[in-house]
Amino acid sequence: MQIFRLVNYLFSILFISVAVSCGEPGQQPDLAEASALASSSRLRVLAIGNSFTDNATQYIPQLLSALGTGQDLFFAKTVLGNSTLQQHWENYQSGAEVYGMSYACGGAWKHMGNRSLEYAMDFADWDVVVVQQVSWLAGISASYYPWLENIADRLRWKNPDMAIGWQMTWAYAPYSSHAEFYRYGNDYNRMLEDIAEATDAARGVADFVIPSGLMIDRLRGCAADSRIYAPDGFHLSDGVACYALSGLWHETVIAPRYDSCLDRKSYLGAAALCGVGDDDAADAYELILQLIQ
Repeated sequence: MQIFRLVNYLFSILFISVAVSCGEPGQQPDLAEASALASSSRLRVLAIGNSFTDNATQYIPQLLSALGTGQDLFFAKTVLGNSTLQQHWENYQSGAEVYGMSYACGGAWKHMGNRSLEYAMDFADWDVVVVQQVSWLAGISASYYPWLENIADRLRWKNPDMAIGWQMTWAYAPYSSHAEFYRYGNDYNRMLEDIAEATDAARGVADFVIPSGLMIDRLRGCAADSRIYAPDGFHLSDGVACYALSGLWHETVIAPRYDSCLDRKSYLGAAALCGVGDDDAADAYELILQLIQ
């Protein structure tokens, strides 16, 4: 009987350990497990956005795993496609459960189901929260206010020491068929310039900027647009573009607050997990170094 109890006890400990390690692959994780991971981490990051947030953070789980910076770091995102800053604020006020929430664990995104923005904001004691404007309004600074200030004030109400980050989104490919591209004269360069100018306006609220738009602009000098953009000309293709932005996010958001630094060998080694070739990974690595200096 004592042996049976001992085996039973050891099995229960093993089960709890596996559960808190993100659950079984392919299963929806228990929210209590995600909360336990967040509570035990020494750095907690939340990204609020839309499909451009998904693009930019696509390979964050793989990078955290490969670089060894995911052991006590909780990185989550809450996204709603095509959502503007104004819509984020209105959804926060209404409590609409329309955001897909996920967190990085074990080299993959683990989904937490549809949640409200208020739920995501209050899920953990966030150290860093990154926001962005919808891409087609990103170059119009008037569209940021007062929504960006409202969101930042609400976040800092809970944690005054929280760092607010801003993702500078990217311009559309010259051939993009996006219905709102006309706002920029269907001109890539004009859109990029307008986004850069509007981003300066966001610096009055944000503590730091992730220059994703500049990364894509420089990456266009290393790879054809057809390899960077998805066929629609505004989302990004899987591969080097998403890999480069995930690396940029790591070095802009995580590394300065996690006492870690960019290591060429491990960073390039992570490319294999993301399906990115050595040459593309090397190009992305050099561009990241240029942008964070």
